[in-house]
Amino acid sequence: MLQGGLGSFVTVVAYGLYLLKGRGKMKMSLHLIHTRMAAQACVVGAITLGTTYTMYKDYMLKPSTDRAQK
Repeated sequence: MLQGGLGSFVTVVAYGLYLLKGRGKMKMSLHLIHTRMAAQACVVGAITLGTTYTMYKDYMLKPSTDRAQK
């Protein structure tokens, strides 16, 4: 999951740099803030998915006897 988050972060940053030429009259600082927010959202989403999957795997897929022994 970490690789997916980092990959999407790099993709969003690269796309933001690509759109830099066509930003029109938008200020540079505002463009960079939007790009940063999109990249952070990708990383937070990947962390959330990874945590949810780990919790599902640990608590839902294991039999109840394994939980009682811990």
